[in-house]
Amino acid sequence: MLSKLVEGLDVIMGVLYRALFSLLTPKFHHSMLQEIVVQRNCFFGDFIVVVPALRLLRQAFPGVKLTLLTAGSFALGHRDISRSEEIFNIEPGLIDRVICYSHGEINSFRSFVKFRSSLRVEKYTASLVLNYSGDVFLSRVKKIIFLATLGLPLPYGNGAYPALLNPQNWNKYRRGRKDILHQKDAALLCALELVSNYDRVDFLKTPEQFSGKHQKFATVTYVPKIGLAPFSKQIVKQWPLERFADVVKSIQQKFDARVEVYGAPSEVTEAHRLLSLLNHCPDVCNLCGSLQPSELRSHIEGIDILICVDSGPMHLASLVRTPVVAIFPQITLPTFWAPWGGGASISSGQLHCSTCETKTGLCPLGTMDCILNISVDEVISKIESELNSMGFIGRRNQAKIFN
Repeated sequence: MLSKLVEGLDVIMGVLYRALFSLLTPKFHHSMLQEIVVQRNCFFGDFIVVVPALRLLRQAFPGVKLTLLTAGSFALGHRDISRSEEIFNIEPGLIDRVICYSHGEINSFRSFVKFRSSLRVEKYTASLVLNYSGDVFLSRVKKIIFLATLGLPLPYGNGAYPALLNPQNWNKYRRGRKDILHQKDAALLCALELVSNYDRVDFLKTPEQFSGKHQKFATVTYVPKIGLAPFSKQIVKQWPLERFADVVKSIQQKFDARVEVYGAPSEVTEAHRLLSLLNHCPDVCNLCGSLQPSELRSHIEGIDILICVDSGPMHLASLVRTPVVAIFPQITLPTFWAPWGGGASISSGQLHCSTCETKTGLCPLGTMDCILNISVDEVISKIESELNSMGFIGRRNQAKIFN
C-alpha cells in the first residue's frame, strides 16, 4: 500500500513539476538565440554521459555559442586533476567556452558579484541544467536559484523526473518503475526540452541506439584486444584485483587476448600490483596514468571489449560504441549508470541494502556484499559470451573447427 502511495505521489509530482516549468520557461525563435549556458557539476564519467546531449545542442543550434558552467570540484577521475579542461577535448568543437568555479570562491558577496560580472553572456541567452535522473527536488531548486542570481533566464532541463525525498529511501520504491531514466537519457531529455521550445522540431529524433560496433563472422582467427579498467575512486565499487587477475589469465588462456590496463596516476602502484599478479605477462600493456582523455578515447575505440568497474572509462566505451562487461555494485538503481552502448553490466543478486546511495564511497554496512558476491566464473562467462558473439571462437573451439 505504501509503495503504491509513494509511486502515485512520485508520478503526480513529476507531472506538476514539468508542467510548471513548461509554462514559465521563455520561448523564442531559434534565430534569436546567441548562447546556451549549460550547467553541469560532475566527475569524468558524469560528463561523458552528457556528451550525446551536447551533441544534440550543437546539431540543433550550429551557430550558437555553447558555454559549460561547472563547479571547480569537477575532477577528472583518471587524471586526478581538480580543475582542468583536458576532458572537454574528448570531442573537439563540442563546447566553445568552459567556466569553472568553486563554491569557496563565490561565498562572499564581493566575490560573487565579481564572478557574475565575469560571465559576460550574450544578450539572447538560454540556460540549461543537465539534471541527474532521480536527484532530489531540493537540489534542482538550488540550481535554478543559482542561475537566476547569475542573471540567467529560468533554465530548461526539468524533464527528467526528480525524487521528492532522499534517494536512499525514494529509489527503493522506484526500482520497479519502467520510466526511470539512464543518466544519458535524462540529459538528452533535458536538452530536448530546450530544442523543442526553440522551434527545432526537425531535430526531435530518437536518441541513437547502439547498432553494433563489430560485424559478426563465422570464424575470427585473430586475437581479441581487450581493455581493462579495474580501478575506482570509491571503495564500494572496487572488485578485488586478485579476481581481475584470474579473469585475465582465463581469457588469455582461451583467446590469446592482448590486454591494455587503464587508470589514473594515483593508481599506478595498484596497476603494478595487478601486473605482478599476472606474472608481468608480455601480452599485458600497462597504460595506467599515461593517457590524456583524448588518447584514452582513441585506445578504447580501438579495442574489442572493455572489462571494468563502474567508472569513467566505462561511459567512454559506451560513447564510442565499444562493448563493455562492467562489474556493478548496488548503491543506486541499476538503470541510472549502466553501459548504454553494447555489452552488459553484472551485479549480484538482490540485497536488502540495495540503493543505499552512499556518498562516502564506503559500504554503510562494511560488508561490500553487493560487489564481492560477484564471482570470477560469472564474469568470465559473460566475457566469453560477448567475445563469442563477435566471432572470436577461442583456442579450444578453433581446434575443433580446424582439425
